[in-house]
Amino acid sequence: MAIVPIATAVPLIEGGQLRALAINSAQRSPVLPSVPTVAEDAIPGFEASGWQGYFVPARTPGDIVTLIQREAAKALAAPDLQARLKAIGNEPVGSTPEEFAGKFRDDLAKFARVVKDAQIPLQD
Repeated sequence: MAIVPIATAVPLIEGGQLRALAINSAQRSPVLPSVPTVAEDAIPGFEASGWQGYFVPARTPGDIVTLIQREAAKALAAPDLQARLKAIGNEPVGSTPEEFAGKFRDDLAKFARVVKDAQIPLQD
């Protein structure tokens, strides 16, 4: 058993080497529509989807942050990139710095609770 990125798993699932049991995201994946979510199948409310984002030093000027976000969102909106990302199970977002900061804070708090509740020792 393994928890792997969907882009890695799809070719192996389609090739018959793996059997998908559930998807970690809140909704079913368009690339594996018959595979239920963990929330549907086992743990109501479960969601642990991965994401990628850009981080810059804290004192980066606002106009530079805006430029990076605007250009990244523009690239993510390109139809060819949208199609390529969706074909491997990714959902391009291109959120604002404030939206991304909120997602980051929410995930940090959620997984800090998991670590605390599971009594996982903190590492240096």
